[in-house]
Amino acid sequence: IKAALGLELQNAFGMTETLMVMTTLLGNAADGACAVLGHPLPGVRIGLTACPDWPISGKKCDIYRLYVSSAFGAFGYLEQDGEHSSWSEWLPTGDWVERTATGLKFVGREHDDFFKDGFGVKVARARLMEIYGGFGAPIVHVECCPIVDQPGLAALIFVGEAESDEPSGSIVTRSDITAQVRNMLDARHERLRQEMEEFEARHLTVTRFCCIQGAPPRTAKGAVSRATI
Repeated sequence: IKAALGLELQNAFGMTETLMVMTTLLGNAADGACAVLGHPLPGVRIGLTACPDWPISGKKCDIYRLYVSSAFGAFGYLEQDGEHSSWSEWLPTGDWVERTATGLKFVGREHDDFFKDGFGVKVARARLMEIYGGFGAPIVHVECCPIVDQPGLAALIFVGEAESDEPSGSIVTRSDITAQVRNMLDARHERLRQEMEEFEARHLTVTRFCCIQGAPPRTAKGAVSRATI
């Protein structure tokens, strides 16, 4: 096919993987730049809304949220009584794009639904919110990330402003606070081992953590800004 049509074949599985291959791997070989998104297919329209809460401060570019409208899209869920719940004409893709002179360029996702640890195990962020939410003082928020060289998670644990006289955003050095946080984590981990299989618990256990003074950074809508973290 490549010889006959001059086309390069790339293997991708599913819409998400195909998007990532097209927008991040097939750049211009000369300069290594990411390719811009192509024109919409017939019957498909795209929409953009300004993104004032773009998390990377100081980046001077036109960043937008990407929406898609298609004649082939679903109208909503079909209920058992024959009725259906209507959806908006415009589907939010969850993608951020940059508007350039040559077209739209993919720059990131608004929300990451999951990540993979160093062993390829998928960890859902919604699951982590269930496990490591609702601690109470001094813990305000737990932000987990994968560890490359072993199973388990690392975590940035934000503690309240009143818990220390250290400046907001700094690493907490008070041993009494870190000891309290460690005890709270140990209690939560013990519950995990009782409720889960060993394999799952091992990959969802926080084995390394660092306490950060103050509240986590947030977007204009109030959500925790993982990009800023």
